Amino acid sequence: MFERKAGALAGLAAPTYTPNQRCLLKPWLDDASPLADAIRRGEIRSAEAVEASLEAIANSKLNALTFLDAEGARRQAEQIDARIARGEDAGLLSGVPILVKDVEDAAGWPTTHGSLVFKENIAAEDSTHVARLRAAGAVLVGKAATSEFGFVAYTSTKLHGVTRNPWNLERTPAGSSGGSAAAVAGGLVPAATAGDGARTAGAVNGSAASSATADRLRSERRGSVTGGVFRSEHASRSRLSAARGGVSPMPDRSARGRGSLTPR
Repeated sequence: MFERKAGALAGLAAPTYTPNQRCLLKPWLDDASPLADAIRRGEIRSAEAVEASLEAIANSKLNALTFLDAEGARRQAEQIDARIARGEDAGLLSGVPILVKDVEDAAGWPTTHGSLVFKENIAAEDSTHVARLRAAGAVLVGKAATSEFGFVAYTSTKLHGVTRNPWNLERTPAGSSGGSAAAVAGGLVPAATAGDGARTAGAVNGSAASSATADRLRSERRGSVTGGVFRSEHASRSRLSAARGGVSPMPDRSARGRGSLTPR
């Protein structure tokens, strides 16, 4: 199994932080939480972490992304680094490269839902979830592949093709958050947003995953993404949950129809 993963990850070497030597290693050896802490302490720049992810993405055979905004990610990283240099707190996710599942809106980016029907659909604004990730200092790198409309448990569409499992390129990364899970497990980014079935894709790819607790994050529409995929089960889940939780300013159209902090 490890030989298969080594083959799938061949060519993905890219740098990230290691505390004792202040040298650069592969990004999949770090998780979102310790990486954010290192960036906040000034021990590594967000720009370096983003370049590591961009290099890994460029060399990947996973087809985990549907859209890449390399220059936008670099601009975001430079802004985070400038804030930290001024002594500001850049947020819980300071400078961490993150992907957004392609059923969720990020302003100016395509939201295709993995379907030819929405091939030309460009989001006018961020979803509540994405806006909170930005506010927490996350650097949005691109969109992660999904099954069409998030309906099935494998990630292969006519629009974007087949997404591969990093442990074995002939296997599926499951779904519908297959792109998110493959990208994190394959070392392209430390974290990615995902849907309610994130635990399935995470388990298939050997990464940790979570779905939001009911009413923790009010959705502005049914089907909005409130889960995540990341490298470590505990620290990063807590940090991502803290960054994205709270009451949405959008009209409540969720199934429960109540505020996000209402007791069950």
